Amino acid sequence: MNINKSYKKLIIFDLYGTLACFSPSRDVIQKNVVSKFGYKLTTEGINRGYFEAQKFFDLVNSTTPISRLNSKKRNIFFLNMSRSY
Repeated sequence: MNINKSYKKLIIFDLYGTLACFSPSRDVIQKNVVSKFGYKLTTEGINRGYFEAQKFFDLVNSTTPISRLNSKKRNIFFLNMSRSY
């Protein structure tokens, strides 16, 4: 068998939500962290935050892929994304 060694294959498995997940859940982790600073979160609020952040990500990514932003613009993007929720 002749194998071309310059040819590479890549397989990516996205396991999260199917075979793997946070333990404890992300809700519990986030609630525990912010409680140390006197804040209280609800699961609904956390989910709404993730939803709003995803909407912002999709909006920006639809015009300019995040991977193509230079480091300054990428930092600004992630700062603004964190403010969206």
